[in-house]
Amino acid sequence: MNKYDYLKLKEKTKTLKNSNLLALWWVFRATLLTITWFYFLSSHSFILNLIGTLLGVAVVFNWVSILHDCGHGHFFSKNWMNTLVGIVASCVSLLPFEQWRTIHNLHHRWTGFFDKDPTASGPNKKMIKDTQKKVVDFAWKYWIPIFVISFYIRSFWNPLFTLQFAPTKKKKVFQLFCLLFMISPYFVLYYFLGTSFLFPFLISTFFTLFVSDPFLLSQHTYFERKYYKQNEFNSTIPPRKQDEYTRELIFPPLVSNFVFMNFNYHVIHHFFPSLPAYHLSNLAKWTPRVPHRHAWTTWVIQAKKIPGHKLLMHHGHISS
Repeated sequence: MNKYDYLKLKEKTKTLKNSNLLALWWVFRATLLTITWFYFLSSHSFILNLIGTLLGVAVVFNWVSILHDCGHGHFFSKNWMNTLVGIVASCVSLLPFEQWRTIHNLHHRWTGFFDKDPTASGPNKKMIKDTQKKVVDFAWKYWIPIFVISFYIRSFWNPLFTLQFAPTKKKKVFQLFCLLFMISPYFVLYYFLGTSFLFPFLISTFFTLFVSDPFLLSQHTYFERKYYKQNEFNSTIPPRKQDEYTRELIFPPLVSNFVFMNFNYHVIHHFFPSLPAYHLSNLAKWTPRVPHRHAWTTWVIQAKKIPGHKLLMHHGHISS
């Protein structure tokens, strides 16, 4: 985005402050949705199980959006509120809070650098093996949801990876606590409900992954990223210029708000990472010329034409 448009937009953001009332409303809304989802999955009715399976997408993304903002520390006005709600949100989103907070903020700092961004520091196109290419291409072509799972395992669930970014022993211990806390409710649910809940829950999870894979891959793949070690200026890329490495999908307003909780406004979020998601829909109306903004159908159709390993490791153009 050019500097003039960015500064005009930045001026408008000054009227959008974080609001504990809006944050609490979003938490209440997500909680009510989660209770409904849990009731439907626990039912012996096939129809309610089916509705619960579809509802799971909204439940997970609601809590991912809440955890995301809590990790930035701007969902609520108090740090302890962000931490508390973020830890609770991790149980549904399956993203351990402290790991997410650390890794994701580093991602914003190092967006655009393949060798510095911890969410993009996996195998590059020179390292990936032919057998891995075939697996990735097959999974992407036939809608097998492996990408979110592998991303979570590598970037957030693996202590050998995440602990290296914890600056103190206290932070390391907190990481381990967040990981254990995240999975503990599922042992409780299995103990009391057994397989009667586990099977429909797994079906709902699979369907959510089915939606999450193209959503995740839309955000930062197929862009030409730099290597920091080869960067002559040795500086980070400012938020104003991060639209060169970021993409966002447009859904109908009700879907954006009630399913994704504005988590799809990804370019705008990179422009202003300290702005809570409950304001992003308003900001989107003021930014009609956001680059790399695609209707979700356009993205899926165009991206599915590209082999999976090229989508992940190469760069090119997705036409609108």
